[in-house]
Amino acid sequence: MISHSGNTSELVETIPSIKRAGVPIISLTPNTDSKLAKYSDVVLNTYVIQEACPFNLARINSTTVSLAYGDALAISLLKIRGFKEEEFVMCHPGGILGKRLLKKVSDIMIMINLPINGEKDSFKEPLATMTKGRQGMTKIVDGGLKCIGILTDGDIRRIFEKYEKVSDIQLKKTITRNPKSISPDALATEAFKKMQDNKITSLVVVDTDNSIIGLIHIHHLLEQGFY
Repeated sequence: MISHSGNTSELVETIPSIKRAGVPIISLTPNTDSKLAKYSDVVLNTYVIQEACPFNLARINSTTVSLAYGDALAISLLKIRGFKEEEFVMCHPGGILGKRLLKKVSDIMIMINLPINGEKDSFKEPLATMTKGRQGMTKIVDGGLKCIGILTDGDIRRIFEKYEKVSDIQLKKTITRNPKSISPDALATEAFKKMQDNKITSLVVVDTDNSIIGLIHIHHLLEQGFY
């Protein structure tokens, strides 16, 4: 309950019914000696020294403090309950935000012109693949087309610093093994978070057998409004 005076009749008259129902009351009021404060289980003091109003009458600062308290309570409750993005979507299905959060990886990933190389390829071959694929990386597969690693632009820069001759480079010794992957049925928000947490720019999309079916890049998510 929110009240500046804490003695507003319309509000105070509801307290007996609320108490009979056994519902706890949290009050936001600067008047800690008010009737509302007296019957509240928790009192949050919203007192301000001076209102922005030149006459100190309009409750401008007080309402701002109440809003801040309300936001803090909402976020605290969200964390305590373990509220998830999926639940947020259920409460907010419409609009751009809801549509964005409802998108799955399969809605955004690319499946055509995927940059893929075999583990036995020469080092020059993935360079050509990466140039053609324009994703800044290529996926490395074994003979059964299972994803075993990736090679990125960053990897190539580090490799050239280490080796003097391209002919000395063995692809299987330079790739990043066990790359981060994601299911096509996962929410796009999960893919975005996984990239942020691991400081990477792309994820391999695989099925239950770890076979490659697509690729999702940070640019694909940014184009959909993820930021």
